[in-house]
Amino acid sequence: MKNENKVLKFNDGSNLEDSFVMNNAPTMRGRVVFKDDMGNILLEKDNLIVLRGRVYALEKLFADFNTNDNYAKNLNRIISLFKCGEGGTPEDKPFQPYVPVFSDLDLAKEIPFRIVDANDPTTFLSTEEKQLYYDGRVSALDSNLTEYFCKRFDNVDPEWHIDSVNNEVYKKIILRISTLDFRTVPTGDPEQPYGRDAKINELSLCLAYYNQVANVMEDIELFSRICFDTESLSNLTKQITVEYYIYA
Repeated sequence: MKNENKVLKFNDGSNLEDSFVMNNAPTMRGRVVFKDDMGNILLEKDNLIVLRGRVYALEKLFADFNTNDNYAKNLNRIISLFKCGEGGTPEDKPFQPYVPVFSDLDLAKEIPFRIVDANDPTTFLSTEEKQLYYDGRVSALDSNLTEYFCKRFDNVDPEWHIDSVNNEVYKKIILRISTLDFRTVPTGDPEQPYGRDAKINELSLCLAYYNQVANVMEDIELFSRICFDTESLSNLTKQITVEYYIYA
């Protein structure tokens, strides 16, 4: 009778062990926790580190530019900004978020944190706010308006967590959506010239290089993206704190 037993080669066991280790190894990922003013958790969800973000991690490790013509070439950047949008769900299904894909290069429908009107001093950024809001672009509808789509983290130097016993490491970032963010709707009321009607359902972290001389962020690119149930920010007193964990 033919012998059906498989003959094991000397390195088969090693290959099996390596395969098990690789399949169970930690991967780069994100975890997002949204909290209200009282510390109550509004949302807790994993997010996607997009391909561009993972490519940049390898660029930094090897000090070597990527070969994709669609990606910026700048190894001096760090993850330092975030932005929000309202394209994370279908318009008619605000509580059915899309699933981000690895090839995402931007939010589906980004919205500005602040809008500065050159003819309205009440909208001007203070000296402190000029160190907080970035990616200013002249509005396509009105050249007097500059829209700021990115905001700096609340903690400029995110804290480390390294657990050598349980094989866990992450950086914790604090993002804050304040009561002044998204006030972009003119009201006609001189006492309260701008209201807000934002409904956010997508958020991303961004890579950027800070040009200190010009106080601008350069070569901004998406690092991660998360879509979630639509959160209304029409209430002027509502603010949200986001704890963003990046695991490796």
